[in-house]
Amino acid sequence: MNLKRELNIWHVIALILGSVIGSGVFINLPIVAREAGSPLLAVAAWFIGGLIWLPQLFILAEMATAYPDEGFGYLYLKKAGSPALGFLYVWTVFWTSDTPSITIIALSAVSALSIFWGPLEGTLYTKLFAMLLIMILTYIHYRSVRKGGGFQIILTVAKLSPLILLCILG
Repeated sequence: MNLKRELNIWHVIALILGSVIGSGVFINLPIVAREAGSPLLAVAAWFIGGLIWLPQLFILAEMATAYPDEGFGYLYLKKAGSPALGFLYVWTVFWTSDTPSITIIALSAVSALSIFWGPLEGTLYTKLFAMLLIMILTYIHYRSVRKGGGFQIILTVAKLSPLILLCILG
């Protein structure tokens, strides 16, 4: 099976920025700021966290350069000689990382929206709206990789805008 490459450079940049920045920065920012006690210590905590992740990012970049095919972790483990371990890795990531992360991000996004619509705060509506959000995003990506990439550009701009404003305005 040969996959069509439908993403352009802007889609890919948006995907990378969206992955690197992540949504955790918005969820964890108030927690880190509160626990650090000062803005300088909070910035230092984020900086140190980035330094801790840097070796893993370099390793993943090296692996992606060495094996540019589709498959990420499965491909790397298969190339290392263990398709069974690759299979186990994919399902472990699906159940322990991807699914919970998507759920937490959707619930956090809906909780943030509760500022604009009160009934979403801490109710069954929060969970239902988060499920609807996940289904809509899944549908967009199912229908078209290119449309999913376009939507990722919108999300990345929405994610970068407050961070840029924070840097400019302090």
